[in-house]
Amino acid sequence: MKPASNIDLSPLLEAVLGASPFGFIVYRLEGPCIWANHAAARLVGAELQQVLEQDFRSIASWQRTGLLEAAEQALATDQAVRRQLSFTSTFGKQAQLEIDFGTIQLGEQRLLLLATSEITDLMAANLERESAQTALARSQAEFRAIVEAHPDAILVLDEQQRVRFANPQAGVMLGHAGHRLLGKPYALAARSPTCTDVDITRADGTRGCAEPRTASTHWKGLPARLVTLHDITELRRTEEDLRQSEQALAERRQRLAVDRLAGSVAHNLNNQLMVLRGHIEMLEEDLADDVQAQRRLPVLFDALDRLQQLGRGVMDLGRPQPEIRETPAGSSDASTGAQVVGPPVAPTILLAEDEDQLRVMVAEALTARGFQVLEAAHGAAALALSREHDGSIDLLLTDVVMPGMDGVELYEALIQERPGVGVLYMSGYAESDYAQLHALAAQGRYLQKPFSIHYLAGKVEQALADG
Repeated sequence: MKPASNIDLSPLLEAVLGASPFGFIVYRLEGPCIWANHAAARLVGAELQQVLEQDFRSIASWQRTGLLEAAEQALATDQAVRRQLSFTSTFGKQAQLEIDFGTIQLGEQRLLLLATSEITDLMAANLERESAQTALARSQAEFRAIVEAHPDAILVLDEQQRVRFANPQAGVMLGHAGHRLLGKPYALAARSPTCTDVDITRADGTRGCAEPRTASTHWKGLPARLVTLHDITELRRTEEDLRQSEQALAERRQRLAVDRLAGSVAHNLNNQLMVLRGHIEMLEEDLADDVQAQRRLPVLFDALDRLQQLGRGVMDLGRPQPEIRETPAGSSDASTGAQVVGPPVAPTILLAEDEDQLRVMVAEALTARGFQVLEAAHGAAALALSREHDGSIDLLLTDVVMPGMDGVELYEALIQERPGVGVLYMSGYAESDYAQLHALAAQGRYLQKPFSIHYLAGKVEQALADG
């Protein structure tokens, strides 16, 4: 390498600088280049001679990138000035360089020294570091936004149980602004030994409960505990409402079970009472001339009345108020011993009753009073008997609750085949047990068991007369 002037450089220094991977260029203060090594030429993508022919005050890339200003600053202050930049050199090379400007004194000459090195890897590392720092800052900002917007209270407690961090929701749930909680002690106090929920008093003064979760963590390098509080006030309120509803439902089911049992017992009891009453009434008629029997019969009627009251009590079991029903006593009718005289032409009654003894007794009593009775043990049998009977049927006397087809369904089917037939319903169940019984009672076509044979005969005659 040959210097561009008569400056004498020692062969050793020239060899070192010439072989250095760092670029060195020396300029006169007026601007011309007086010396450069091959590394400097390589870094800017030029031949050595092209570099030696440059004047730094007229290099376009220096003016564009601020290098000329840096050189002037070094000359003016006699201090080193460093620049790192990525630029396209005058010779068209895309370069990423670190450039240091300084002044040197060579004899009586003051010169500008440029020292440069390629920093592509360094700049890439810096760029990667800056990108990582930016990403970290963005991630931290996003995490903080999530924590601050989280609907749960989030606290960090140190080993002394003092609050070191609190998100805004913690302030809402614990009745203080989040920053006012900092440094204050906070202890998780369960509501009871069997319940891990904690009581909270919100900023608006309302009270509630929260479910706590804890985990070990570190805060600023020291052991700490992360605490989250999830407001479960509405959940617990809903659970309590559900518990009360389930309890009310269980109680209602129990009451319904008692009502069904009571209704079933009362139904069977009323059927048997009616069998007893009917037979005693018929005995009263058969023994009309027996003075001793007539003296004892009122005692039996009185006992039946007491049993009938017992049946009412069973039916009313589980109900807030006892039912008041028209239940004709047999004693008043029985005291006269009179029989209802049937019409000249015996009307035909279709009797449907699933209680055998009761059905036989009613049929016998009505037959004794001049009625023709067709007996059926259930609805389907009654329809079949009607279809087999060639004559007219004037009245259907039916139990309401029977296996299979009930009394109402039986009448609806019968009236399709025998228009104009009348109906009289009877049942040992209370009106409140079945909604249709109440409707039938309102129509005057319903008899509540037990009732006397005399009362039944009168109702049958009334039903026939009403058509």
